[in-house]
Amino acid sequence: MAQSTPRPPTGSRGPLGVLFVCLGNICRSPLAEGIFLSHARARRVSDLFDVDSCGTGGWHVGAPPDPRSIGVAAARSIVLNHLARRLDPPADFRRFSVILAMDRSNARDIAAAGETHGLVPPKIRLVLDRAGRQTPPHQLDVPDPYYGGADGFERVFEMLDTACAALVDELAADGRDPSNQ
Repeated sequence: MAQSTPRPPTGSRGPLGVLFVCLGNICRSPLAEGIFLSHARARRVSDLFDVDSCGTGGWHVGAPPDPRSIGVAAARSIVLNHLARRLDPPADFRRFSVILAMDRSNARDIAAAGETHGLVPPKIRLVLDRAGRQTPPHQLDVPDPYYGGADGFERVFEMLDTACAALVDELAADGRDPSNQ
């Protein structure tokens, strides 16, 4: 089985690749991408990161984020200009050394996609596992708000905002992926 080589740490050869992954790449992961970039810009560390998002499924490839994700982000002056794409294990496992899944099902799908291509992904983490607090394992999934109303998107925004703020601080302070420590 071939093994992909993770991107070097920020301090050595360029930006650290950070990839957010959900199911369809129109609700949670583009929202996380936008929130993370907003925090990185506010802290003036955005040049340390290469940030993107994708989905494990291809239903929405080429589509903009869900209007409810766009709306909840815009209410906080965050612009989501991402177009949905599907996970590309060979390219994504080379480019990104931090892969953050929105839930355990997404994490399993990322690992399975790697196995299908004979690749070992970089460490896959749940995005809420980076929230800077002790969270019980059963509460680490970011719920998919797609079939609900605007209140679900508000809740997801708050969860991701906390996690992304902690993640930016952690990665910028260390200049590398803290999961390798």
